[in-house]
Amino acid sequence: MALRWRKGGRKLRVEMSGNTLATFDFCEELTAGTQLAVGRDTWMGIRWIPTAESFKVDLNGIAIRGSGEVHADTSDVASTVFRIGLLNTILGAITLAAFGPWAADTIVIGIIFLVLGLLVGRGSRASLGIAIGMLAIALLAKIILMVGAESKILPLVVVFMYGSCLLAMVRSYISAGSDW
Repeated sequence: MALRWRKGGRKLRVEMSGNTLATFDFCEELTAGTQLAVGRDTWMGIRWIPTAESFKVDLNGIAIRGSGEVHADTSDVASTVFRIGLLNTILGAITLAAFGPWAADTIVIGIIFLVLGLLVGRGSRASLGIAIGMLAIALLAKIILMVGAESKILPLVVVFMYGSCLLAMVRSYISAGSDW
């Protein structure tokens, strides 16, 4: 069984044995709980607990072990990787136009992230691992460059953006489960 949902509690999909049992537009629809028929005499209860940002799932009233673990939707994770690639490609094109060919590395990194985003969208967990490693190296480089920078505000914003993207991707990788 798998519960898949996007950031912000949107588009919840309940799956069992590869079949979609139900879809909901928002997790909040399940705050009061709902019952889904999974067999002739078998019912699955699902309830969203907003304070814990998790679900309580039971089968005929008996709690399912590990039901609080929520798996990330691959399209949501892929869009994060793809946005990083798009941002790097655009910034690389701007720096290439402004400073010349020595600044082309950002475009190359952006294109690599675009390709990785497409592969992650197709379910490649290895591509997500590569994207995480590359982003971790880029974050470390940004932190090192921030130390020597005169202005600390812009580099700090970039470090925060890279760090939050890295954290989101690591959490997605960890929570992806074996079925991804």
